[in-house]
Amino acid sequence: SDAVSDAVSDAVSDAVSDAVSDGLHYAWVDAPGGGAGCSDCTPLASDVVINEVLYDRVGTDEGTFVELVGPPGTSVDGWTLEGVNGTNGGVYQTTDLAGEIPATETSYLLLSDLDHQNGPDSLRLRDAAGVVLDAVGYESFVGAVFAGQGSPCVHPEANSGASIARSPDGQDTQDNAVDFVSSPVPTPGAANP
Repeated sequence: SDAVSDAVSDAVSDAVSDAVSDGLHYAWVDAPGGGAGCSDCTPLASDVVINEVLYDRVGTDEGTFVELVGPPGTSVDGWTLEGVNGTNGGVYQTTDLAGEIPATETSYLLLSDLDHQNGPDSLRLRDAAGVVLDAVGYESFVGAVFAGQGSPCVHPEANSGASIARSPDGQDTQDNAVDFVSSPVPTPGAANP
């Protein structure tokens, strides 16, 4: 509904405004129920995955985000999130991460100034040693360079303000087409549909 969409948009805008005014490019977001959103996923000991991506909002791209989910206490010091261009496979943006997933929270929310391309493109999460921990490619990759896992997540409606989200939270079969669904109402910092 428009009211729900407006409420989500307002919440994202408020979080973005607060973080940008503090000079941050990311912020920890408390998951409802202290992380209960991931109670039925079974991540590996150090698994952190790209859990939800809003890469194209209606109108301007203010308020776009990438949400990571993983075990509390996981350090992301030295990690990076890379935007990979589907046209040539080159990295067009690198965001340095620092800190750890707090013991009382499970979601890490990257905020709006990341401005990811609308696709076909990919996002890669790398640890401090440069090892790719997770990757998601979105849109149709016919004749393009796919840097995700398995097959791309193709949800054309995501170009109209919907996000792509793992369902259930944290599920990682190593195939983006299986793991991600379109979420008409983005859920930054909350359980995915």
